[in-house]
Amino acid sequence: MGGLIVVLAGGFRQSLPIIPRGTMADEIRACLKSSYLWKQVKIMKLTTNMRIQINCQNSQKFSDCLLKIGDGQEATMGNGKIRLSSEFCKICRTLENLINQVYPDITLNIQNIQWLQECAILTPLNDKVREINFTLQGKVPTAARSYHSIDKCLNDEEATSYPVEFLNSLNPSCIPLHRLELKVGCPIRLLRNLNPPKLCNSSRLIVKALHAHIIEATILTGPFEGEQVLIPRIPLIPIDLPFSFQGLQFPLRPAFVYDKVYKPYHGKNSFTFFPVLLRSKSRGTVRLKSDDPYEHPLIDFNLFQSEEDLDKVVDGKLA
Repeated sequence: MGGLIVVLAGGFRQSLPIIPRGTMADEIRACLKSSYLWKQVKIMKLTTNMRIQINCQNSQKFSDCLLKIGDGQEATMGNGKIRLSSEFCKICRTLENLINQVYPDITLNIQNIQWLQECAILTPLNDKVREINFTLQGKVPTAARSYHSIDKCLNDEEATSYPVEFLNSLNPSCIPLHRLELKVGCPIRLLRNLNPPKLCNSSRLIVKALHAHIIEATILTGPFEGEQVLIPRIPLIPIDLPFSFQGLQFPLRPAFVYDKVYKPYHGKNSFTFFPVLLRSKSRGTVRLKSDDPYEHPLIDFNLFQSEEDLDKVVDGKLA
């Protein structure tokens, strides 16, 4: 069994898998190269960098520098960090300087849709996303309106252990804040699929009007660019907590800053399929990490521990 050509997503040199509250060792262990299947993989490399051929000659220097860093050939400082040169990127010493470089004259350009389409800040940390979004939204010269979520435990027996005040203080990555503050003219990002393919998770919009129970917005990018839409409050259930609770809130966040890049296949005919193993022979383990009830347990999925599972998935892929 073999010979199946697949494209494995992600870049081992750029970013490791994200393990919530995990250590560096947890991330390395979850990496595909740590799997026992990796030694069975035959790597087929691309030889022509099309981006360099299309763009200017500076792209070649940028590519060579990235490869040098990935190969561990770039000189490091005493603390193990790499000092980037001004030729590689433009270094901003302060957060305010970064904001001014990416969003210059935001008070004058905030009504320019084309200008907003070309501006975005990327950061890997949710705390920085909130901080920079809050700072940039404060520069927008329109009145702010706050929306508070209605939170409750789905299990009545847990209601006494997790009161409403505690639920309001939580900030899971997959749902908006309890107190959502927005301004007219600010970019926002959807957190759920509302009306695919027009309103999908990570769609970017601009706030046009803020009402008590509905938000009017304009789609910022994609084939539906410029269309007016209405965003309602919907029930939202986070999946990265050891207990279940539901919040009724608008499924969106400010979108001056991203914690990831999302580029859907707009305007292309495509489909997705994947085999599902319903009766797995492999068995994982769940162990308590400590006596802290709020700390996530240690979960070892042991995926494809049984060769029979792997054979069935491959057969399903080829069917």
